[in-house]
Amino acid sequence: GYLDDLWIYTKELDTLTTPGETLKTSAGRWQMQHANESCRPNPGRTWDERNDQICERLWPQARAGHTSVFDTKRNWVWIFGGYNTYFPYLSTDGQGAGAGISSLISGGFVPYPAFNYYMNDLWYYDLTHHNWTQIVYPTNTVNERITAFNRGEEISDRAVAPDPRADHLMLLAGDDVLFMHGGFADNTFYDDTWYFNITTSKWLEKTA
Repeated sequence: GYLDDLWIYTKELDTLTTPGETLKTSAGRWQMQHANESCRPNPGRTWDERNDQICERLWPQARAGHTSVFDTKRNWVWIFGGYNTYFPYLSTDGQGAGAGISSLISGGFVPYPAFNYYMNDLWYYDLTHHNWTQIVYPTNTVNERITAFNRGEEISDRAVAPDPRADHLMLLAGDDVLFMHGGFADNTFYDDTWYFNITTSKWLEKTA
């Protein structure tokens, strides 16, 4: 099945040198990370419910085929996109079955037509505070479109974020820009290029 666990490997060097030997031994350890719960007050209508709280566990969905980038400036690890479906796969030649993302659509039924197999969510893991944060993309709201119309400005229908995909390329360009290219989804190979401005939290598609 698909996994959502996160592990950090810490290398530990043995600084003691044994006489007569030129190499030092090295060792390390793996440590599994766990989600921090974020709680906020949620008092009910009765006196007994006055101290009730809502607690959330913020953690990315299990997936495969996503990309990750280490952000040295912020000590973060970014991930984008990926693929997830029910496992084991159903016996059908429809989308989301068989070999998963490599399966061709050849006329069979789609087992879960409303299931989002491919993802385009963007997260970062803070290695200092040990918590995940999801980036919420800004959208072209109705009010923004009305304002642009009243000003006689062109109303853009361009996407505000890349389409969901897996097996794409992503890297950190400089200190404040994520560069993303290509990928695969729904039997389509992408050749688009996107930039994500970390400072403004906005995607921008690179056009020819």
